[in-house]
Amino acid sequence: MSKKETVRIKSERVRSKPEKDFAGLTRRLLVYANVAAPRNLFLRVLSKHLVEGTGCDAVAIRTTDGDLSYRWYAEAGPRGELRFEMNYYKSPAEGEGFLTGGSDPALAEIRTAVFEGRAEAASPFFTEVGSFWTNDVSRPVVLEADGGRRELVVGGDYRSILIARFEIDGKNAGLLELLSRERDYFQDEDVGFLETVAQAIGVMVADRRAQRDLRERVKEIACLYGICQAAAKPEATLEEVLQRVAELLRRAFQFPEVAEAKVTLGSQGYETPGFGKVIKKIASDVTLDGETRGSLEVGYTEAKGYVEGFVFAPEERNLLDAVAKQFSLIAERRRAVEEKARMEEQLRHADRLATIGQLAAGIAHELNEPLLAVLGYTELVKKNADLPKEATADLDKVSAASLHAREIVKKLLIFARQVETRKTAVNLNDVVDEAFSWLGSRFADENIECVLNLNPKLRPFAADPAQLHQVVVNLVVNAIQATPRGGKVTVSTEADGEYLYLTVEDTGCGMGEEVQEQIFLPFFTTKDIGHGTGLGLAVVHGIVKAHGGTIGVRSEVGRGSRFVVILPIYPEEEKPEGRGNA
Repeated sequence: MSKKETVRIKSERVRSKPEKDFAGLTRRLLVYANVAAPRNLFLRVLSKHLVEGTGCDAVAIRTTDGDLSYRWYAEAGPRGELRFEMNYYKSPAEGEGFLTGGSDPALAEIRTAVFEGRAEAASPFFTEVGSFWTNDVSRPVVLEADGGRRELVVGGDYRSILIARFEIDGKNAGLLELLSRERDYFQDEDVGFLETVAQAIGVMVADRRAQRDLRERVKEIACLYGICQAAAKPEATLEEVLQRVAELLRRAFQFPEVAEAKVTLGSQGYETPGFGKVIKKIASDVTLDGETRGSLEVGYTEAKGYVEGFVFAPEERNLLDAVAKQFSLIAERRRAVEEKARMEEQLRHADRLATIGQLAAGIAHELNEPLLAVLGYTELVKKNADLPKEATADLDKVSAASLHAREIVKKLLIFARQVETRKTAVNLNDVVDEAFSWLGSRFADENIECVLNLNPKLRPFAADPAQLHQVVVNLVVNAIQATPRGGKVTVSTEADGEYLYLTVEDTGCGMGEEVQEQIFLPFFTTKDIGHGTGLGLAVVHGIVKAHGGTIGVRSEVGRGSRFVVILPIYPEEEKPEGRGNA
């Protein structure tokens, strides 16, 4: 059964005894043809003119409009009132349709024959152009069509009926149906004139549809242009672009006063304030790289115009698809711009690191020689048997400070990749166990729980054990320093066939996004002055890179941090055939 919606318009006063006024009807139709009025008002006034001009008791007009068909009906009441009704039908109709609704089967069959042009002109009930008319429905109607002959009995209150077909455009047509309760109401000369009136109605409907289509095309072009303008602003955020697209889409539909829109891209989205009240909507996917990444949705919050039949115009669907394609291109361009900016920042970052590395290497080499001299002379002085205990203690402090300075120099050289990497077969679990053999007391002192989740099936891989040891120690010490008493640090190892994974997770203070972006930069630290050099994570980053791996971090303020080191089991030059990067 096709979907049908009915709209009833308040009755209005007409002449109590309408009479034929064909000349006045022609004049009024010509004047009213170009009046810019809403659809329901236009059809109501047109119906009123037809009832008054023809003197009939009722007028029905049925038309097709793409996927939608509708019938409007006007009837003069006994007290001079006009009752107006409009029904919408989806096409193709199943069961009750726009040609069969509201009538008995015989009249529906006659109406269908007129609309499809199947009646033979030789029939006394049909004109040469295929219109049907009778002045007495009590007489059986002879329908000669498709080579057959049938007698039909039309029921109802109307005695005189005229049905004329009219053209709207190459795809759409309609029927004008005039009904009178009087017998012998239509004269021979009336029929030809009323057939002309029917064609004039077809021209009026076609003109209004052309004007409507033109207005909609202008709105569509304005929508597409506005979206391009919104996307062209480099300072506009994605949220602002989504909001602008939603507003432009809403305005571009036929009934913007009851339209609402929603735009989604990835995890971000925006919807106009009344979208939650939408009763019927259409949608189109936004695709990037062949995958659905978002959607555009537009709907109406109440029945109006086409929505009364719950049918969106084909142009509305086409517009939504066109905007979805354009929005996909816009999103792709924005992603390309963001990727370019990210790559440029990476290049600047790499350039800064290279410059810092050269500076660090130079400083380290310059400091190494005097530090060795300080350590050497300190040891020589300490061998003096007559040295007071206070001086020996001071010399021990000098040695400790010199060793600390040498350790910083060593970190600078590792960061600058000036220290040769000596790779041997190493089991990552053994490195973790070795690091915890002397870090265990640190956990106990800080009252921090330590959890080890080590995969016992890890296979050895080529790495520098000393440098890998430094990676584990630095990450675990950082986790301890970030975790308050009573917290927990978890260290895990895992493998998948191509890569080893070292994860260090804590329940500490966590970091914001700005800090996360800088933690691997040399000399960057959040610790107080004198409590850190800012080289620990920079050195870790350098060692991991030197081993062909990557390191990443996820952190949330107040909820802790999670560092993940990914190391290739096979060096790039030794990777077996068929293995690729993850």
